[in-house]
Amino acid sequence: MPVFRIALAAVGVAVLALLPSMSADAADIDPVTSVSIASPDPGDPGAPLTVGQMFRVDVAWALPATVAPGDTFSVSFPSPVHGYTSSFSLKDPDGAEVGTCTVDSDSFDCTVGDYVSSHTGISGTLFFYASAVATSGGTLLFQTSDGTVYRVVVPGAGIGEGTGGAATAPPTAIAKGGWQNADGSLGWLIYLPGGLLLHDGAEVTVTDTYDARLSLIPSSLSVERVADADWNGGDWSGSSTRLAEGAAPGEYTASFSAPSFQLTVHDPDPQSTYVVYYQLAVPAGTADGTVFSNSVRGDGIGSDEATVSYVAAGGAATGTEVTVTPTPTPTPTPTPSPTGAATPLATPDAGGPGAAPLASTTTILAQTGSDAAPAVVGAGAAALALLSGIALLAVRRRRRTGASLRS
Repeated sequence: MPVFRIALAAVGVAVLALLPSMSADAADIDPVTSVSIASPDPGDPGAPLTVGQMFRVDVAWALPATVAPGDTFSVSFPSPVHGYTSSFSLKDPDGAEVGTCTVDSDSFDCTVGDYVSSHTGISGTLFFYASAVATSGGTLLFQTSDGTVYRVVVPGAGIGEGTGGAATAPPTAIAKGGWQNADGSLGWLIYLPGGLLLHDGAEVTVTDTYDARLSLIPSSLSVERVADADWNGGDWSGSSTRLAEGAAPGEYTASFSAPSFQLTVHDPDPQSTYVVYYQLAVPAGTADGTVFSNSVRGDGIGSDEATVSYVAAGGAATGTEVTVTPTPTPTPTPTPSPTGAATPLATPDAGGPGAAPLASTTTILAQTGSDAAPAVVGAGAAALALLSGIALLAVRRRRRTGASLRS
């Protein structure tokens, strides 16, 4: 039993040695080779960047030879930079997915996939959009997940104060504008002069129509009233009053039927401007540069429209596929067939002289093509037969000798 246990243990060790090693846990890697900020004006690389502006960030990367599926890399943004939320895939020219990336307000993160198991020399680029939320000096510090810091030159020698829009008087016509929020949704404003919301003594219902590819977020809808006296050149953020939804004077009602909605302000104040704000959700996978249109109209008071060009993050990659040469299957060597049947051993005749020759029997066995074992057996049988023959002859001689003596 102890020997059996030792042998079993040895077999177990051998099996474990043959099992493939377990893959290591996913690791943080640092393949980033450069980070740069594009000018907000493509026609003027030195155009200054100011607070509130959108800009593009470009990143180049090259994966190390030791990369494994599941490995990740990321870059954190400096505080003056606020990323636009997005997600995308890194694909090679054939459309194969190398990895996936996400962008949020303060970093981007990428995870590589199985592609890295069958390709080498993998590299590429990615880009995303961000907005400037604070002033800065001439360089910004972007930091990778392993602590490497990239000093990135800011166009225009730094982020400057925003200039804002020109001071305006309260609007006298219906107007509309839109933009992209950092979370990827589209925000829209409608300006409704209170004096136009009563037409021929009747309340005017306005209809807003948006791109059918988008989805209205009902909870985002709000209506603010700004007294013309508090317009403050358009900077009225601290002087507005939010309207409640309802049918009473000073409230509003809204009805929704995609891709549009209708809104009515009840008993509007002709000395105020009503500002309507809402958000539209953008479908996943929307391409960078996609344009969305939006319009608003009011019976008898005119209309306006606006467009927003959507910005999205993205990237690309290349790699060389590893060619695996198959291992040839060995051809088994056939076992030679016997050349003839073995002749049974002759049984010695009790009479002695008529027995078959033993040497002849042994020779026949050696020619059968069998392994050594039958030859050994044949030799043993021959020896036994020889001894039997000798004993028999001895007995006969004794008998003859006795007969001679008795005679």
